[in-house]
Amino acid sequence: MQEKRIQVETEWITAALRGEKPAMTEADTEALLEAAVHHRLVPQLAAVLSGHEEERLTAALQPLRLQHMFFALRLAGETSRLAQLFNQRGVELLMLKGPALASLLYGDTGQRMTSDIDMLVPPEALDMAACLLRSEGYEENCYFSTVLPDWKWRHHHRTFYHSHTDVKVELHWRLHPGPGKEPAFRELADRSQTEKLGGVPVPVLGNEDLFSFLSVHGARHGWSRLRWLYDIHQLMKRKLDFRLVKQVMGDLHPIGASALILSGACFGTALPVHEKRWLMGRKATVLAEQAFYYMYRDIELHAEHVSRETASYHQAYQRSLLSWRRKMLLAASFFYPYPEDVKLLPLPERIHFLYVPIRPFLWAWRRSRRASPAEGS
Repeated sequence: MQEKRIQVETEWITAALRGEKPAMTEADTEALLEAAVHHRLVPQLAAVLSGHEEERLTAALQPLRLQHMFFALRLAGETSRLAQLFNQRGVELLMLKGPALASLLYGDTGQRMTSDIDMLVPPEALDMAACLLRSEGYEENCYFSTVLPDWKWRHHHRTFYHSHTDVKVELHWRLHPGPGKEPAFRELADRSQTEKLGGVPVPVLGNEDLFSFLSVHGARHGWSRLRWLYDIHQLMKRKLDFRLVKQVMGDLHPIGASALILSGACFGTALPVHEKRWLMGRKATVLAEQAFYYMYRDIELHAEHVSRETASYHQAYQRSLLSWRRKMLLAASFFYPYPEDVKLLPLPERIHFLYVPIRPFLWAWRRSRRASPAEGS
């Protein structure tokens, strides 16, 4: 029953954003408001509902829209300030999302709900970038161990938070978690474009790289927030070279095709007719169908507790995103030591290389310890 209700709310929101005027009852208002917040589409929905006969929903959206606009202005100011600081210190960067993306795709930093600033720096400049953020009062919230060098390819960003401004920065050195091949920073920078925030030029990914990044990012999260698909919808209003898109995405190109299928289904996105064969590929179609599981449920993948059913589905879904080559690479990565191995059997740093040959034994040891009865039982 709840899934059916969420499906109705999702379809109502997508219909409204397609320019239709779906009917609703007074009882729907609170549920639609919650759905708009969940999907991070409050500004877009408030804009299209101006003049809608359902004044109660419009009135409820306006305070949330204003609250976000004030925060967006603060984020935009900090984004331009950090861009200037990094430029002055000779550290290259590319803004991935946040206010720069909102300005690029929507023409207004307040028209896209965002909670942080995502920036990409060259891997060799990561330590310098982290020092710059700390010098500005940011504190790192490290969510992974750096005791082994695996973090450099297993993970893709470090998180920093400023307690006084309430601003979070995700400092990327990769676009997505590894293992897997990605375009080099220099390659991305050469294709980048500039967006001005408060008169300050801020470098942003080029359209084709942006399409690839947004598609893979949204797919990794199951498109559980419609905002990510609406970004694709907005991006498709710009000029894209799909030959370059497929070149950039490589063996992940079915993910890009599935993003277009979903965007077309939800928001009526004008799809590239000359790419019909690409869009109708079997894997792209299957991935698009699988994503509706997330859209028609109230799923928070970053919540502290995720249901066993959702966790199992998401694990299988993420595997389905990968090509056979990436699946083999992921399987091979399990033979590389994890921080848990160091915790189980601490060794001096100079002989950490021994974790590689003994990794299977340490894995079996951990499994046996988990399976054994608790002490004193």
